[in-house]
Amino acid sequence: MANDETLTLSMDNGDIVRGTRGIIATGNKPETKLRLLIDDVQMPTKPVMQQQAFLSFEADGMKSGDGFKNSIWVNDKLAYTFDKNLTAYTKMSIPINANLLQLGSNKITLRSGTKKSPDDKEGEHDQWKFRALKFELGDRTVLDDPNYKTATVYTVGSSVGAAHEAASFHKEFNYVIKEDKYRSVYYLWDTEKLPDGNHKVELIAEEGTSKKAKTIIFHNRQARW
Repeated sequence: MANDETLTLSMDNGDIVRGTRGIIATGNKPETKLRLLIDDVQMPTKPVMQQQAFLSFEADGMKSGDGFKNSIWVNDKLAYTFDKNLTAYTKMSIPINANLLQLGSNKITLRSGTKKSPDDKEGEHDQWKFRALKFELGDRTVLDDPNYKTATVYTVGSSVGAAHEAASFHKEFNYVIKEDKYRSVYYLWDTEKLPDGNHKVELIAEEGTSKKAKTIIFHNRQARW
């Protein structure tokens, strides 16, 4: 099959590669099924989005500038820690790295922290409010959580002297990313396991009964000490 320029690989003909190399391959249509082959052997890839997403909201009463480690978590991983005070429902737009997201359900957590840790279960937590929450993908698609109430002002944290209930320290929302948003696949490749010399990387895209391909030849040069 001849090279199809609608397919993209994060490598070019003649590249010299050493050590570990991440390869991203992209098709031009959501329904395209991608296979990545190296020296005619299919590699185990994972679907990825290349564009970051954004979480926006309006916040009031946040005292991160006073030392409280308030934060945003994505699928139980720390995505962002605030570093300044927010009052009068200041609008914030937080970039969310695409590597933190996954196909299907994604949990977004807005968390009140202590001055010691963003996920402390005990101690004095900050207390702040937020509203107008919006989760938007890099292609401008806005996702909805059916349990989110647009007219509600949400509160996280606890006031000084109040009983500490872990459930009050955070609010969770869930957003489903559909398969058509994942037009790329990723493979982390250890080239040191290959012999020195020329090797072939091939991307095959299947659209219904038709196939397209893009092939490059690169040179693997082992590090010499």
